[in-house]
Amino acid sequence: MASSPVALKVAARRKRARRLLYVYRVMAQVVLSYAFLAMRRRFHGQAHGVRLVESAHRRNARRVLGAMVALQGLFIKVGQLISVMANLLPDAFRKELETLQDSVPPRPFSEVEVRLREELGGRAPHEVFAEFDPNPVASASIGQVHVARLRTGEKVAVKIQYPGIESIVATDLRALRRIIKVVSRLLPDWGWNAIHAEVQRMVRAELDY
Repeated sequence: MASSPVALKVAARRKRARRLLYVYRVMAQVVLSYAFLAMRRRFHGQAHGVRLVESAHRRNARRVLGAMVALQGLFIKVGQLISVMANLLPDAFRKELETLQDSVPPRPFSEVEVRLREELGGRAPHEVFAEFDPNPVASASIGQVHVARLRTGEKVAVKIQYPGIESIVATDLRALRRIIKVVSRLLPDWGWNAIHAEVQRMVRAELDY
């Protein structure tokens, strides 16, 4: 039995709320980790203090990386941006995020097919294309690419945005702004506002297929 529009909206709101709670929980872990680090450094010499800082950067970067991979969407883009902006974050933190440049986990075709059918006026891929490969050849933060062949014989790349990505991006941008307001007061200024502005610009450009 199909869900009613009201039930779908409620489910979407709950999903966004769970997403935000997860983001804020990871943020709290990172901030508290650095607060605890500041206290520990008072009782250690300079050399040991440097090692503690490096260890904290790597540990927190792994936390952030895990969250970004789990959440995908905008946060994949944030991680990719941070990993190439060498002047913003400490090397130990940034290097942990460099794996996001190599690949982004693709979505199952059953998920993206919903969006593809919407764009094709309700038709299935095999009704439009002579051939359509359900296995993506590339995936990114907001969509993925599939290879297909037109009925006229031409081989084409089909870019499909993830279902509901516009709503997810809007939610994530709000969350990112709130996170920046908090961490900019508690952590060193690693260029948070520059990150937010650049992410906004890049995501809006990418959403325009």
